[in-house]
Amino acid sequence: MTKAEIQAKVQSYYDMAAAAGYNVFAVVLLGSQIYGLDEYSEEYTSDIDVFAIVFNSFEDLIGNSTPIQRIGYTPELRLERTQVHLCTFVEFMRGLMSQNMRYIDPLFSEYYAVNKKYKDVYEKLRSHRAAIATASQYAFAEASVRFIRATYSALAPEDGSSEPSNDPKIQKFGYNPKRLHHLARCLLLMTRYYNGRPYEECIKVTGEDRERLMRLKKGLGYDEAKAAIAAGRGYMNSIEAVANLIKQKHPQDEVNQAVFEYLRSLMAILQKQAIRAEVRAKTDYIADIVDNIGDDVAE
Repeated sequence: MTKAEIQAKVQSYYDMAAAAGYNVFAVVLLGSQIYGLDEYSEEYTSDIDVFAIVFNSFEDLIGNSTPIQRIGYTPELRLERTQVHLCTFVEFMRGLMSQNMRYIDPLFSEYYAVNKKYKDVYEKLRSHRAAIATASQYAFAEASVRFIRATYSALAPEDGSSEPSNDPKIQKFGYNPKRLHHLARCLLLMTRYYNGRPYEECIKVTGEDRERLMRLKKGLGYDEAKAAIAAGRGYMNSIEAVANLIKQKHPQDEVNQAVFEYLRSLMAILQKQAIRAEVRAKTDYIADIVDNIGDDVAE
C-alpha cells in the first residue's frame, strides 16, 4: 500500500465520521505505520487504525453524555469498527496530559485528516509533540505501565480459565502474536526513552529490531504457546523495571508546566468555541422559525 493510499483511507474515515454527524477535530492514524512495522503482502497485511477525534456538543454537556453515546456507530462506521476508534477531543487532550503513549504516539504520525477550521491549530500541536512526550517523564513511566499491562492481559487466556477465547489469534496460536510484538516494541521504546533518545527515535523500529518484531507479530517467534507467553511475561517484567528506573531518574516534581498549561488552555478554548458555534447556529435556526411563524400569522 502506498503512502497516498494510506492517506486516502484516513481521509475516508474522516468523511465517514463527518457524514455520521460528528463535529470532527481530526482523524489521525495510529498503529504500525507510526513505528515502521507495517507490511502489505500476501503473507501479512497491516490494518489502517485511526483515532477519530470529535468534539462534545451542547447536548452532551447538558445531558452528561458524549457524542459517541449520542450518535454511536452508523452502518458505515460499524463496518470499520475495529479500525475507527472514536475519541472525544477532551479525552484525547487529557490523554496527552496524562502522558499516555496511546495518545502521544499519533502526534508522530504523518497520516492525518484535519477539519479545515483547525488545521493550523493541529499543526502547532504537532510541532510541540517532542516536548509533550517528555513533559513529565515520571508520569509517562506510570501511564506506560498501566497501558502496557492491558496489552499483556490480552496476550493469552488467564491461567486456569476454562472458557474458550473469542480472539481468533489465540484460537490459532494459543496466544496473540500481535500483543507479544507490542510488548517487545514497548520494551524497546521504554529503554530508549530511559536513555534519553528523542521520542521520534524511541518509537521508530528499523533493521534487525524490525525483523525480530515482525517475526513475533506473524507468530513465527516461538514454536510453543507456553514459550511465547513466558517471553511476554519477561517483557512485562522488564518494562516495569525500566519504568522504575525512569521514575528514579526523573522525580515526580520534574514537570514542564508550560506544556501542561498549553494543553489545558487548548482543550478549554477549542471545546468552548465548538459549543458556542453550535449554540449560535441553533439560535439562528430557531430565530428563523420564529420569524416564519410571525409571517404566517400575519398572512
